[in-house]
Amino acid sequence: RFLGEVYVTGNTNESDPLQLFIKQGEEAVLQCLYESDQLLWDARKNVNIGRTTIAVGKDTVNGTKYKVSPKPSTVVYYRLHVLNVQPGDELIYRCVAGVNKKHFIQLNLY
Repeated sequence: RFLGEVYVTGNTNESDPLQLFIKQGEEAVLQCLYESDQLLWDARKNVNIGRTTIAVGKDTVNGTKYKVSPKPSTVVYYRLHVLNVQPGDELIYRCVAGVNKKHFIQLNLY
């Protein structure tokens, strides 16, 4: 397992998501600003396309592509791992911890 170099720019809202840059084939770790036992992670290609649910709490829809990990001190889930990043993973990821607690991260290859 290899965690790649990650470069980050931008804000955290949907119109200007945090930009995360990583090399193809590496593992990207997306960290939400919020923590929740039932944190929702979803993603979409752009603002005109519907979202696909990736994880809720500790459960992912595809364990070979994604995993979630907790904050060690609280054991509350807030990180999404995208394993073996490929061009199809260049999406806008969103974590949702509540109605007004949303964080957006766009994953890009370099």
